[in-house]
Amino acid sequence: ENSRELIGTLRLLINRKDSLAWWTLLKITTGIGDTAVERIYDMARTLRLSFGDIIIREYESGFSNIVTGKIKIAERVNQITRVLENVSVPESAAWGKWIIEQSRSGVLPRVTEGVESLLEKIDSWKDTVQELTFGQYVNQIEPLIKDITNAKTPGLLRIMTLSRSKGLTVKAAIIAGVEDG
Repeated sequence: ENSRELIGTLRLLINRKDSLAWWTLLKITTGIGDTAVERIYDMARTLRLSFGDIIIREYESGFSNIVTGKIKIAERVNQITRVLENVSVPESAAWGKWIIEQSRSGVLPRVTEGVESLLEKIDSWKDTVQELTFGQYVNQIEPLIKDITNAKTPGLLRIMTLSRSKGLTVKAAIIAGVEDG
């Protein structure tokens, strides 16, 4: 859960209206059920807005339109928003070190030992990460962090697109819809 929380928070530092990040952070929060999240999605569809737009709108209006899970959702969104307002992403390319420092100081979600090792290793490849923006850096580390997290789950089967799997090492790959001839 810590890795998912970290990635969600980093994604929100890039784009405060990131629907997937908000959805993930709400779904992993104890006390916020599927029904509450589905009602927010229903509200977004009805108003033709994104999930992230609805979260920001409700935050600004004091969560006046959310009924199911209102208190827990308000607490969680307020907590995340405080983090986002108190964090400023540096312009340098040593983002791994920065993420680790922010995590250790309690500003960002806790970084696990495996993720910390990964971030330090990536920072050591200065030529590779020097030209990346923070958003590109997060996009690069996200699948790696998920792999570290998933590697600890025996028997896990990951389903992904070919572009998502780019650069990953796997024992086996199944490609559906491929026919002889």
